[in-house]
Amino acid sequence: MKTIGLIVNPIAGMGGKVGLKGTDGEDTLARARTLGASPESPRRAAEALRALCPVTERLSFLTAPGEMGEKVLRRLGEDPVVLEMEVGDRTFAHHTGEAAARMRARGVDLLLFAGGDGTARDVVAQVEDQVVCLGIPTGVKMHSAVFAVNPPRGGELAAEYLFGDAEHTRTAEVMDVDEQALGEGHLSATLFGYMTVPFRRGHVQGLKAGTPEESGTGRCWDGTCRNRISSITWGRDRAALSSLPWAARGSSSGGETSPSAPGWFAGSEESASS
Repeated sequence: MKTIGLIVNPIAGMGGKVGLKGTDGEDTLARARTLGASPESPRRAAEALRALCPVTERLSFLTAPGEMGEKVLRRLGEDPVVLEMEVGDRTFAHHTGEAAARMRARGVDLLLFAGGDGTARDVVAQVEDQVVCLGIPTGVKMHSAVFAVNPPRGGELAAEYLFGDAEHTRTAEVMDVDEQALGEGHLSATLFGYMTVPFRRGHVQGLKAGTPEESGTGRCWDGTCRNRISSITWGRDRAALSSLPWAARGSSSGGETSPSAPGWFAGSEESASS
């Protein structure tokens, strides 16, 4: 029996549906709701979980209360173990962090989180690269290389990692952009750390980054970029990051420079939308 930890950020992606650049901050969330936004994460999390149907009899689920995962699983007929946490009608970053920390302590085999780059930040702050994680893309700012290309592919990859042929992992960057700068037309991203993710080509998106000509800071793995980042800063100590896997520029595996190495940023192979 394998255990999957599930965290759902219920507000991730709401802003994008009404033309906003994200859902960070109370004012932005209130504006999104005023414009008629409704939660996207529960639906997209369910899409990923349905792809796990062939293996659910060999799975147990550990999740956060209410809208943070419990309700989605129960609607799908699952009976998850629910973390004892105080979660009200409105969830915050510290709820995501607390759930991730508890799942790390419980030794889950895979941590699935539904959200965007901000959610990935909250998770990696607690688990670092010590827990295998996979993001189910539901947010607006999908710049991190830790997300499946879409929810169904995420579910497929989770099943393959736990029970099939996709047992290998890679270390991938967690990035987040400055929403205020983005709203002003300036795309600026910060590296917040590295996360261990299952990997199968065509199932996980690459890091969206700028070309050297445009940013002077990075290079796309395949020479193309669909999103341009005009500046990249370090969210953690550079020396500490250099000790992580793939941290040395030009490190290689199988004769190929890793697409996750800092300075050799992976281009997105597919859209993060289903």
